[in-house]
This record gives sequence, C-alpha cells and structure tokens, in this order.
Amino acid sequence: MSDKQETAATLNEIKSQAAPDENGKTEKPELPPGNFVVLKNVSKLYKKGNVRVFDNIGIGSGEFVVLRGPTGSGKSTLLRMIAGLEDITSGEILLDGENINNDPPDDRNISMIAQNYGIRDKENYKSRLKNGALSFDMSNNDNMTYDLKNKKVPKNIIDARAIESAKLLDIEKLLHNNPQALSASQLCRVAIARAIMRYPKLYLFDDILSGISGESRDNLLNDLSGLHRSRKMTIIYATSDQSNIITAFADRVIDMK
Repeated sequence: MSDKQETAATLNEIKSQAAPDENGKTEKPELPPGNFVVLKNVSKLYKKGNVRVFDNIGIGSGEFVVLRGPTGSGKSTLLRMIAGLEDITSGEILLDGENINNDPPDDRNISMIAQNYGIRDKENYKSRLKNGALSFDMSNNDNMTYDLKNKKVPKNIIDARAIESAKLLDIEKLLHNNPQALSASQLCRVAIARAIMRYPKLYLFDDILSGISGESRDNLLNDLSGLHRSRKMTIIYATSDQSNIITAFADRVIDMK
C-alpha cells in the first residue's frame, strides 16, 4: 500500500500520509480513519467570498494527528471551528458521536492552545484568558487552575490536579512564578499543564512549539508524546513546519495546501 493515502479532505487537495517512524521510514501501520472527531462537509465562507471545504475528515480516539501546511491553508480555522471559537457556514462537526455545531466552547469539553498563548496586553483579555491563553497578571498556578475554579470544582480536586500536572510537565518549582518570568518552553509547559488539568475529550494545539527550538523543543515533544500515550489523548496539532521534527511523533499527517 502506498505511503500516501487520499483522504479527500478539502477542495485544496488535502492528503493524509503515515508519519515517519523513529528510523525515518514511513511504513508505520496505517490507522483507519476514526469517528471520534468527524467533519462532515464542513465549509467556511469568508467575508471576501472565499470558501474552504473540509470534507469528511475523521480522527480516531487516542490519535495524534498533525495538520501540516503553509500560512493560509486553513489549519487554524479548522481548529477554531472544532473548538467553537469560529462559526461554520455549513456541515456538521461531531465529537464522540454528538453534533456540537451549536454548543458553546465551554460545553464542548475541548482544550485548545493557540500559537500566541501569553497575554501581554489587555486587548480581548477576558475572552483570551477564558479560551486558554495565560495571563501575565496571574501566577502560573492561578493560570493552571483558572478553568476548574470557574467550574466550581472542589478545591481538593483542583489542588491535586495542579500538583499532578506540574509534575508531569516538570514545572513544580515554577507554580508561584509569573508567566512573564518564564522562557518560551516553560511558558508552553504551563499552557499544556492547564490544558491537561481539565481531562478534556480533545486537545487542539496550534503550532505551540513554533517559537521553541533545540533541546527545549525536543524535550517538550518527548514529554508531549509520553502524555499522549499514557493518557490516550486525542490530539490535533497544526503546524507550518515542513520538517519531520513534529510529524515523527504523530500517528497520521494531513497535508493542507
């Protein structure tokens, strides 16, 4: 069977292909298209009149799928539509068999980390904080626990999850620091720790490693891969990186053009 498998995902000839394994080969066993996250004939009509169609994309439960493509290929739009941060024009988005088209973001049980996950100014402060960004006016611990506190989760559960998440991301010593004092990789670790505290059904990561390089990026990728396996996390990761650095950790790659 060919390494490249046609998925008919968009009008722009999105293709799915097996990700290279640790030896650089692309002969990993293919995972069948899943039905945990499904986009059925989803379209987006932009103000300028352009239409983008995401036709019958399926993500399996526990899959780590990478959306790879240049700027403007629709990666971020796709993530934002799944998260409920951007309206779709037509079609259906299903999560675990349920149509979530009309569900507000808070009710979708999805954690999304945008590419710019630090809030350095007051523009759209509340909405960005609510949707996963980190406030530089709060401690790392307060950022991590923000969502669960808003949901009135008991304090003992919040505290236990914060400790667990901090250990998993190796940021125990940073909990009482301010995000502004962190390096890019440490800031990313806090953002991931906040996301996993909620135990969501789905994780959406929008090129969150783009500003991190070298050993820090490699260590983060290894930790993220370990979390994916141990927690059986369903992850959709969008990136414009054309190398195999990130895709080597994926179960499947969808090329968007």
